[in-house]
Amino acid sequence: MREFRLLFNTYFRPSSVILMEERKTDDSLDLNSEDLIRIRELYDEKELLEAYSLMSKNKAITMVLAFFFAPLGYAYIKRYEFMLLSILTLNFFFLGFIIGPLHIYQLYTQAEEKLRLA
Repeated sequence: MREFRLLFNTYFRPSSVILMEERKTDDSLDLNSEDLIRIRELYDEKELLEAYSLMSKNKAITMVLAFFFAPLGYAYIKRYEFMLLSILTLNFFFLGFIIGPLHIYQLYTQAEEKLRLA
């Protein structure tokens, strides 16, 4: 339901209406209009949609792919710039089986935080 609300708010509701609403997050934090404006300044709609698309991917599959071959994990979550970097650096100087899954886990954590605040 939260994902549908995010997409609906992004495409069909004017930003002024979204900014003026007072909402509660899942952590029961009271957010006033200034907090919502600050969050909107930090994360634009493009970043929120990228975070949503990342969260729609299965984390376990991504981590397994990244463990065996890091560029596959990056390709699965459509982060082609990191995939290219991993290939050009010979899979992060042969440490890709460690660095790849840790970096992808960090990307998931950042995406969760963005969506939690949105």
